[in-house]
Amino acid sequence: MRLLVALSVAGLLAAGAAHATHQAGHGTPAKTLPELTRAAEQNDAVAQNNLAVMYATGSGVKQDYGQAAKWYEKAAEQGYAIAQYNLAAMYEHGMGVSRDLRAASIWYQLAADQADPWAQFNLGRLESGGELKNIVSAYRWLYLASEAEDAEVRRVAAPQLKEVAAQLTPAQSAEATRLVTAWKSRAKK
Repeated sequence: MRLLVALSVAGLLAAGAAHATHQAGHGTPAKTLPELTRAAEQNDAVAQNNLAVMYATGSGVKQDYGQAAKWYEKAAEQGYAIAQYNLAAMYEHGMGVSRDLRAASIWYQLAADQADPWAQFNLGRLESGGELKNIVSAYRWLYLASEAEDAEVRRVAAPQLKEVAAQLTPAQSAEATRLVTAWKSRAKK
């Protein structure tokens, strides 16, 4: 189970983030800051993510979103889904990096492909309107999020899924259903 560390940034909450937390990974025993930094510098993705969480939240270090983004990116580039989600949120809200919804969607997509339900929800939310609008893809991600084990993500995904479903033509609905089925069959392998 992931340890969730709340990010106390009113601007992030005001910006409408559905899951305004930075997630610390598991698997790395509690370490002192020097030990954690050393492990992160040796390309331990969990340590890199956890160090980023410390910088993002100001836990044990001076809060520094730039350093947080740097360490999230190092872990995300290694395929670590929690860091991919966290980096996407940084791009979505312009924290430590320039606000870039396309970069956010790329990182959410990578985490969503690894079955991260909050990444699936946030990607669906981004694709349900605005410059990244793709309601067929939004339906897929919101549908998957609505089936997550996490009750909170199910709760927030359901109304958005309903709104997106109401916009789909019959052909789009068939394509969205095909995408969901294809994703589920890939995920089982």
